[in-house]
Parts: sequence; structure tokens; C-alpha cells
Amino acid sequence: PRPPTLEDLKRETLIASLERHRGETDMARLVAEELGIAEKTVYNWIERYNLGETYLRKPSSTGGA
Repeated sequence: PRPPTLEDLKRETLIASLERHRGETDMARLVAEELGIAEKTVYNWIERYNLGETYLRKPSSTGGA
């Protein structure tokens, strides 16, 4: 197997941080602080690695009307 590339490592690091902060209302800010990058970079990486569906999706409400 090939060694991980820098892109692989960035993606894995981003996912690990997103998982640690999942459910927080200010998740992107917390991830940015943890990784030492701009919040905009967090959103750019989420888009680059196609993680938006998993980490940016709004929870659906299941209550009655």
C-alpha cells in the first residue's frame, strides 16, 4: 500500500476534528481553532473533500405539527 499523501492526512485530520465537535452550534469555529486555520478554510476543505452532506446537514425536525 502507498503511504498517505498530504491530502489524505489533511482529510483525516479534518474528519477527526469534525467528529470531536459534531453537534456544536459553532462547530466550524471550533474546528478552525483546533487546527489553527481560518474558519473559511474549514468550509473550503469540507467542500473539497465532499463532506458537506455529512457535517453541514441540518438535523430534520421529527416533531408533530
